[in-house]
Amino acid sequence: MLTPIIPAFKDAYTWRVEYTDGSQLSEITDDGVILPFGAVEMGRVRALGVVAVEGEDAPLFMVWIKPGQRPIFFRRRGIELDPNNGKQTALPATTCIGWQETKRGSNVASYLFITPDGTVILTSDPKAV
Repeated sequence: MLTPIIPAFKDAYTWRVEYTDGSQLSEITDDGVILPFGAVEMGRVRALGVVAVEGEDAPLFMVWIKPGQRPIFFRRRGIELDPNNGKQTALPATTCIGWQETKRGSNVASYLFITPDGTVILTSDPKAV
């Protein structure tokens, strides 16, 4: 018998972008549809923020995206495995927003990691967390 897939991850934060014309796009639409970050029109993004899934609707954290910068969003997920019974438990994700650009042939980036408890880490290293 196959082991069932790990239960669905429950994220503390979702992304929201604001475009240069003032319009917004959220990861979870008003109809409850979950959009991939690939649905974002990257060249039009003025700001990228994360919003708590539960609670206030205003972005808790935001980064401004300058012309020529590419917005970054990803989550670091973890799984706890009990070696005694094979039970897998999804751990809360760490969320990352930021930007990346190429300057004089070099990759320059800034990453803002937000842990599930709200701890914030600002770094230029995408592997810092």
